[in-house]
Amino acid sequence: MIIGVSGYIGQRKTGIGRTLENVLLLSAKARPSDIFYLFTNYDQVDLTGVEWPDNVKIILINVSCKSPVLNILWHQIGFQYNLRKFKCDIALIPNFSLLLWKVCPTIVVVHDLIEFHVKNKFSRLRMLYRYLSVPLLAHRGDFIITDSESSKNDIIEILRVKASKVRVAYCGYDPLRFAPQPLEVTTRVLAKYSLQPFSYVLSIGTVDFPGKNVYSLIKAYFLLREKGSIDCKLLVVGKPGHRYEKILELVKSSRHQNDVVFLGYIDDTDLPSFYNGALLFGFLSFYEGFGLPVLEAMACGCPVIASKASSLPEIVGNAGSLVDPSNIEEISAAMENILLSSSLQEQYKKEGMEQVRKFSWEAAAEVYGEAFSRFSSRIGLEHS
Repeated sequence: MIIGVSGYIGQRKTGIGRTLENVLLLSAKARPSDIFYLFTNYDQVDLTGVEWPDNVKIILINVSCKSPVLNILWHQIGFQYNLRKFKCDIALIPNFSLLLWKVCPTIVVVHDLIEFHVKNKFSRLRMLYRYLSVPLLAHRGDFIITDSESSKNDIIEILRVKASKVRVAYCGYDPLRFAPQPLEVTTRVLAKYSLQPFSYVLSIGTVDFPGKNVYSLIKAYFLLREKGSIDCKLLVVGKPGHRYEKILELVKSSRHQNDVVFLGYIDDTDLPSFYNGALLFGFLSFYEGFGLPVLEAMACGCPVIASKASSLPEIVGNAGSLVDPSNIEEISAAMENILLSSSLQEQYKKEGMEQVRKFSWEAAAEVYGEAFSRFSSRIGLEHS
């Protein structure tokens, strides 16, 4: 088969890009007789810099990854044109894209329905786009892959899609990268950022309001600092998002503002060391289709406190502390319990590393492979 893949993942590789990279690598290796055409932006270094198998062909498009509007337009004309030009049998759209028409059977990935759960998650224009494009993508796509049972249920109930059309492919992690590492490695990497191991609570994700909800984590952190329970820093890693200024206003209102450190988007290769050097990882999103950083943190042996909303209980299980993301007292109590108890830290470290064994990119790629095979039999009949 010839499979055409949309490679627009935004300006930098986050969860969607990481999922695409890992699934495509494994799918191409598992299906050496198939050809995968990956249509991606000429300036998308996070995908063009990957060492792809020979049966993955990179096709650069003359649209910058920094232009969401032009990418939307390209998907309506350029993507479909190229699917025909390269004689693709099926298409894979692994991102939130507008699908007005299609020239071949199309598998779509709907990671989440956050726009139906978190008011003001994005700008008004982007919210409108999501409200219109995601239901259309789900209904016009021939098959849907999603990241969790929580998201699958949303797709079925909110978008009124048949359950038989939706499959769950849990995200995975790279056990060679995300694992406990020698202290000297962690120390060396963190030194580049003027940090020391075990001196901070960690947050990773887009810094927006309300969305990823670092707001509640910061409030709970300040509450503990005022009590004098802890003296560590709070490290916030991630690019600024919608209503970022609300986060800054909160931080500037506290006398502990200098202990909240914003690092922005860091080098992807340094992430394991940040997890390894953290006292605690906090991830309090109001809604997540999966929540990849939680999995990566547990794989590195970092104790986790997470929201008990949407998909996160599926990932954490009993291997971390699950809290109401709106309850600051509950969050701060959970943080305090972990930070002040070495036995609880060891318990969550051990249970977390056991929990992550349930997830792998290989298992996710198998779901994608089954979806490809589902259409290959139809294509074979059409060609016979």
